[in-house]
Amino acid sequence: MKPHYECAATGSEEYHSCKREEFCGNSDVSWRIDYSKIETLNNWVQKLNLFCISDNQLGLIGSSFFIGAFIGSLIIPRLADVYGRKRPYLFGLCLYACTAFIYPFSTSLYLNYFLIFLGGISESGRYYVGFVYLQELMPQSHQTYIGLNIFMVHGFAKLWYDVYFYKISKNWIFMNYSSIIKAILCLISVHFILPESPRYLLSSNQNDKARESFRKIARFNGIKTDQSDIGDFELSDQNKRNSNGNHKESLINQEEQIEIVSKQENQNIKDNMLLDDQEISQSEQKEKLLQNQYLNPTIQPVKKVEKVQRLINEKIFRNNLLIMIFSWSTASFGFYLIPYFLSSINTLLHENRYNVFELAIASSISEILANVFCYVITSIFPNKKSLILSYILAFFGSMGFWVAKDTVLSSSNILYYVLFSKFGITVAFDVTYVIMGELFPTLLKATAFGICNVIARFITILAPRIALLPQPYPMLIFSFSCLIAGLLGLMLKPIY
Repeated sequence: MKPHYECAATGSEEYHSCKREEFCGNSDVSWRIDYSKIETLNNWVQKLNLFCISDNQLGLIGSSFFIGAFIGSLIIPRLADVYGRKRPYLFGLCLYACTAFIYPFSTSLYLNYFLIFLGGISESGRYYVGFVYLQELMPQSHQTYIGLNIFMVHGFAKLWYDVYFYKISKNWIFMNYSSIIKAILCLISVHFILPESPRYLLSSNQNDKARESFRKIARFNGIKTDQSDIGDFELSDQNKRNSNGNHKESLINQEEQIEIVSKQENQNIKDNMLLDDQEISQSEQKEKLLQNQYLNPTIQPVKKVEKVQRLINEKIFRNNLLIMIFSWSTASFGFYLIPYFLSSINTLLHENRYNVFELAIASSISEILANVFCYVITSIFPNKKSLILSYILAFFGSMGFWVAKDTVLSSSNILYYVLFSKFGITVAFDVTYVIMGELFPTLLKATAFGICNVIARFITILAPRIALLPQPYPMLIFSFSCLIAGLLGLMLKPIY
């Protein structure tokens, strides 16, 4: 955020509010930062002497993150499908912690470009892979709820940042220190406490590692096991462990549950896809092989790696992927379009009615309320119907801009229209994430996340430019994108 400035002619002590264009390159004007303005922060502008840098240099700060996120999304999610969830997630956390640690010592704009670029790469590991990782550590009946919890925490974190800079401190360094502490705590807890995803290990035929992962989960939950125990990983409410039975019965029940888990990867897809006879035969053979491996642990299974081509070659995955690319792009575009529009509200009203922090706090509260609404609709409807409903909500939320046109734009009610649109698109954004786990097989789930995010990043780059178009065109584009995304949602085919 740029600070406010005051300027005065050389030798004069009468300062007035001014723009940086008035003093940059002009030695006849003396200037100073106006710290009396509530929107003036102590940030990188002062630390790196960015007062008179060009717009291109300033824009590269944000672009560096998007470039890093783009490259990271091409590589890291795919690695998570090949080598497991935990290591790419730890890599993202470690990279983020390193960049956060270096920021306070950096005095170079170009070093900060590089750090921001690395931060964009880290997002692919700690956010996209982390989302898949966390969901897979949970029973299937809880995965949607857990996914929405992430967005709820994200909403409260944004609200805290807004309140911090508005009412507590204008200095960014304290928030940076807290980021370092949180990143280190996450690294330690994930490395020593969390196991690899059992669902991933089972799907990739790494059965011995899956058993160890189950035992680690059991120990953390206070369930006593010995070396022969497999563990208890509940994917449905019916797969409950009978803790009152004797050890032999408990072990048999656990082995039966693991067989159910191993079959589910193949059976769920067969139940929901129109495969030809050859594909069904191959799937049955794989299922028998998995059964034999559990009955005879001495057989060493071959690690299974799914090819990316499967997302294209199999019709159901191809259709789901194309629909989710459009849905993800629409949600991401709208999610970043609304803040740009919020920043121009005072210009539209021809008065400084709201400061940037009030607008940001209102946006964060709208996001939190949208997350609460997500809990409600996903508990009533399946995720597919929730996704369709969310886009319909976003569509109607933005209709006021192109139906009422000038009446809305000149009215103080414009803030409520914008926040309602933010509410609707936040619901769509959240459900878009949580439904991904139902549309693709485990060994291609993170890859699908990466593909959708790469294309959505390209679309999102257009958001600032479209926001500058005269109304109602920005909201018109947004409205019809939401309508199309909602209609396309009808054609999604969950496999779980």
